[in-house]
Amino acid sequence: MASLDGNKGETIAAGAVSATNLLSCMHPYLVHDQHTINCERRFISVVNGHLERKHFVVDLFIEQAEKYALKPCVIYENTIYTFGDIDRMSNQFANFVRRQGLKRGDTIAMFMYNEPAYLWMYFGFAKLGISCAFINYNLRGESITKCLEVTGAKLLIVGKESELLYSVTHIVDELAERNVLVWSCHGNNLGNFTDVQDGVLKSPDDPIPREERNGLSENDVSVYIYTSGTTGHPKAFIISQRTHLKTCYLARSLSIGHDDRLYICLPLYHSSAFLLGVGLAIEKGLTIILSKKFSVRNFWDICRCERATIFLYIGELCRYLLSLPESLEDKNHSVRMAIGNGLRPDIWTKFQGRFSIKTIAEFYGATDGTFFSMNSDNTVGAVGKFSPLLKKHFGFHLVRCDYETAEPIRGEDGRCISVGLGEVGLLLSPVVGKFNGYSRNEEQTEKKLVKSAFKDGDLYCNMGDLMVLDKGYYLYFVDRIGDTFRWKGENVATTEVADIIGKHLDIKEVTVYGVPIPGQDGCAGMVALVLKDGEKFDPKEFYDHVTVSLAMYACPRFLRIMETLETSGTHKYKKAELRKQGFNPKDIRERMYYIDFSRGTYVPLNEQAHSHIVAGKTRM
Repeated sequence: MASLDGNKGETIAAGAVSATNLLSCMHPYLVHDQHTINCERRFISVVNGHLERKHFVVDLFIEQAEKYALKPCVIYENTIYTFGDIDRMSNQFANFVRRQGLKRGDTIAMFMYNEPAYLWMYFGFAKLGISCAFINYNLRGESITKCLEVTGAKLLIVGKESELLYSVTHIVDELAERNVLVWSCHGNNLGNFTDVQDGVLKSPDDPIPREERNGLSENDVSVYIYTSGTTGHPKAFIISQRTHLKTCYLARSLSIGHDDRLYICLPLYHSSAFLLGVGLAIEKGLTIILSKKFSVRNFWDICRCERATIFLYIGELCRYLLSLPESLEDKNHSVRMAIGNGLRPDIWTKFQGRFSIKTIAEFYGATDGTFFSMNSDNTVGAVGKFSPLLKKHFGFHLVRCDYETAEPIRGEDGRCISVGLGEVGLLLSPVVGKFNGYSRNEEQTEKKLVKSAFKDGDLYCNMGDLMVLDKGYYLYFVDRIGDTFRWKGENVATTEVADIIGKHLDIKEVTVYGVPIPGQDGCAGMVALVLKDGEKFDPKEFYDHVTVSLAMYACPRFLRIMETLETSGTHKYKKAELRKQGFNPKDIRERMYYIDFSRGTYVPLNEQAHSHIVAGKTRM
């Protein structure tokens, strides 16, 4: 009997192996897919567990501050702030804020460079249930007031740097008319600002009772992140308490522990730095090495000095680092992983090899979208891997689209048309639950949504990006479409730039679009304009107009003087052909100019200037 049982067992085992082999042949990505789905299920379970207890990001931070009280939380300019320090400072700040009458449900805006106060102020406000709007510190004048208007912020906190202070002094009267208070928390006082440093320092650091934020729900606003989206002016996208909590776990598939040290030199007003980076640090209890700004010269020195093991990047950051002269010190660091997006394939391999970075975790995501994916196996250029099973599980689609309108093209049956493997398509991602949308902008929120795309009643988010899924089921970012382009790591809203330029008295018509420059990440801004009858173009006057009114990254790099601008049947300017024509004087008969920062003006674009720009000899 023992022998018969043994034979039976061997038969069953052999059958199981055969079945497994057959299944593997039929579905070669089974192990990868099962691991991915299991990770997602654990992620959902953890997040839902927090939400059931009404436990949000600030509560997660408080727990970690108790657990790692003496551990460095932030290292900034050779000063160490422990988790306990940040917690106490946030208590002190919150106690001061509470005495000023601010309360749960209010919104404030922060206009600051990276510094530890960014974190303890946020947590101080969060402990009171107050929402924060993070304003891009490059913005000036009208753009700042628009940011405040769309969130209904009652208070603007300004950083200590003189350029930030002076930017706000130009609009301080308008802010007063809107009943927006202006605080400086660093002992600086200009104009009608209220310097609150002394009051904060004298406030107690007693813990804030949980009752102060009772009634806070998962759908309430945690932060506002400004984005140009795919159309129009920069808009404030609502990051709910639920969404913010989820972002803390986005890097769950990577091997990261509490002993890692994360270098953040990207601006904290970006979702990459604050939601992903700071969120990761809170969830793991790891140390943040923080810099005011990215510095190509100091980057590796800071990584070495502070023993960074991970850093956040955008593609342009890596290109700048690769432009440094090669050195014997290039591999002398402890960095083992880089997390970010926008790293071009031609830069990826060179960067990873030269600086010996073991893992490049390139991700894809958008602040105002519903899709996130990450490359966890170092496949150059990819942002994730999606077999047919995983693609169906996550429910996204790549569809045909109109490149001018950034809208899906529908077939005779009224449904969106999916593209095949290897074909470029517009990414649509399913909306599950509530879509947060843009604050006080229902029209633009509606434009992000695609209804009844594949069947009656379904709902998708138009991510506004062209993607391709190759035959190996790797997903790649191709380009951004619509009225937005990316330059210097920032999204530029063409409508906003056109509106600012349109206020120039000599201009009759204007359209703005992005053109690629060889060797540069993203697209440089180009303006095609028609002058009013009888007017002459003054390049110096135009330079002064745009540089005063726009953030430097949004200032057009090229100008093209047109006789007419062609429009579509819906009276929209046709940009696709203009983009294709680029900025080569050999191919364009009209007058063109390029921005010359050294002279403080725009100068004629001839073939020699064009060759210098393409060769990287001219600062753009």
